[in-house]
Amino acid sequence: MNPAYGPTRLLYADGGTTFTLSLSDYGRLLVSIESRRKILTVPISRSQCMNTYMVVATFKEGVTQEEIRELIPAEQVQAKILEEQGLLGEIKVAMPRRTVFLEAFAKDEAELASSIGSLPLAKLWDLEFFATTPPAGASVSQ
Repeated sequence: MNPAYGPTRLLYADGGTTFTLSLSDYGRLLVSIESRRKILTVPISRSQCMNTYMVVATFKEGVTQEEIRELIPAEQVQAKILEEQGLLGEIKVAMPRRTVFLEAFAKDEAELASSIGSLPLAKLWDLEFFATTPPAGASVSQ
């Protein structure tokens, strides 16, 4: 069970069909459709059900390349954990500009700050959070 969200289950029955929504331990939303003939379970990533953000992380003045290199192995491990939990998407680095761009997913900015703050490099960054929306004309379900 994901302690941040607890067990979530929504059950809807219509005639001979039952729909169940539940949240897995890793934040994946599972949709089960059970009819008299068959059962269909479809995982939906947590990121599809949350707000999206672009995080701009700029290395603080005076941070050295050596400080950054020391934290990279731990950063990779924690980033993978956040990715598996559906809290972190793409990461792009513009090292000549000493800036990192992180696609992140959270229910609000407090949760966002907590998940990004768990990254080891976060202590070396000045952070800016930007809530994002789909481009004009794009379907929200994409």
